[in-house]
Amino acid sequence: MSKPSVLKGCLESLVALEKTKRIPKKPSCDASPLISNFENWSGKPRKLYLRDARSMKRQGLPYELNSNMFAQLLASPMRLDKITRVRAPKELLVQIKLRKADTDISAARGKPFELRPSFGMERGHPTSYVSNSVALVHKYASSAMKWLPSSANSTIRHINQADVATQPEWYSQAYTEQMLGSLREALSSTLMHLGKAPESDPRDVIIVCNPQLPAISLRKSENPFIALATTVLNLYPIKDPELEKVVNNRDIELCSSKHRSLCFLIYRLLAFQADRII
Repeated sequence: MSKPSVLKGCLESLVALEKTKRIPKKPSCDASPLISNFENWSGKPRKLYLRDARSMKRQGLPYELNSNMFAQLLASPMRLDKITRVRAPKELLVQIKLRKADTDISAARGKPFELRPSFGMERGHPTSYVSNSVALVHKYASSAMKWLPSSANSTIRHINQADVATQPEWYSQAYTEQMLGSLREALSSTLMHLGKAPESDPRDVIIVCNPQLPAISLRKSENPFIALATTVLNLYPIKDPELEKVVNNRDIELCSSKHRSLCFLIYRLLAFQADRII
């Protein structure tokens, strides 16, 4: 048999196979029962996953989590806490960056790199996370090298631990001052604009400076149709005269969704100093 006839026969066979190709049958269900009913056979509790906060209202669950400050904290992406080795929402942790050391530190210690906290959840530089607790950081300060970002030990970027300076003392000094400075500025700016325009959103957070109250508490809302409870954030345990002067013995009412960054900042500072407050 000649080559052209063999080639012709192969092409005819391929065409015949194409015509007789079976189309896969579409499953009767939209999602596999192994996914939709995972909790029934895995022994794990059911988890509720929603695409957006409004879907709860459509399903008859008016929890208003999109305007709940604590729900927003818990909804932040999960990260590994290098101290406790537990995954937690990153808004409840402190971001640590591996950076090139300042000139004076590099000259004094002979270490070209240092681990430093990042206040505003910055991008760039190798990153890790630790507990937002001054007590835990001081307790485990001797093992601070374990906080080194995993990417620092990759095959592309390998950094010797002997070249990294750790400064756990920043928790009680520079980092606290950085948070306090940002809080003073943010609170003063908010108060300047608070009364200039009418607030249409419900005010579900109250900032006070009261020695009689705990750092964080809940107060039953005067209007249950707007919010079941109001979160009270007490600045008194921080013991900062400038903040006390700004608050000036008054109750400052805020909307958590509108003043999200300020509410988060106060919560983080109170949680950071919680062991000292208690």
